[in-house]
Amino acid sequence: APLFGILAGFLIFFSDSASLMNRFSIDSIIITHAMTIGFLAFVMLGAMTQMLPVLAGAKMPKVMFVTKYSYILLLIGTLSMLLGLSLGDKLFSIVAFVGLGSGFLMILVATALSLKTVSNFNATLKAISTSMIFAFLIPHLGFEVFNILPFRIFGIMSNSKLMAVPLFIAMGLILEKSGMAEN
Repeated sequence: APLFGILAGFLIFFSDSASLMNRFSIDSIIITHAMTIGFLAFVMLGAMTQMLPVLAGAKMPKVMFVTKYSYILLLIGTLSMLLGLSLGDKLFSIVAFVGLGSGFLMILVATALSLKTVSNFNATLKAISTSMIFAFLIPHLGFEVFNILPFRIFGIMSNSKLMAVPLFIAMGLILEKSGMAEN
């Protein structure tokens, strides 16, 4: 995990400051993903495997196997994702999808199996369970939103009559809040 934090630091140091000013630039996206997936995800998943036995008294099944191979898959997936974003190569993106998806799925399934054996669910374990439910659901939601949303937004933005609707709503709210609509 620290290696991706260091990598993000080097990328920030050696990047052009003008490209970092725009959050949609490829440099900003690569640095953001190096920090969030490369650093934070590794830290959170490592903490999960260490906290679960302490907080819940639940032993993760085959913990050495799960941690070793999920780490390798996540490492390959994260590096492939960063290279795919940097080079624009689709093959790296596919390897990243498989590596990250398999690594996260492996550790989530192992955590779910270990939580299944817990008898005393305190507030912390309920929060862990809730976050795991969303960890399973969010990728599916993301795929649907990213597949549908651009077409809907482009369709609305290309229709000049529909583009005026937010302006008229904003004007109406301004008139109402200022009291001019009552006169």
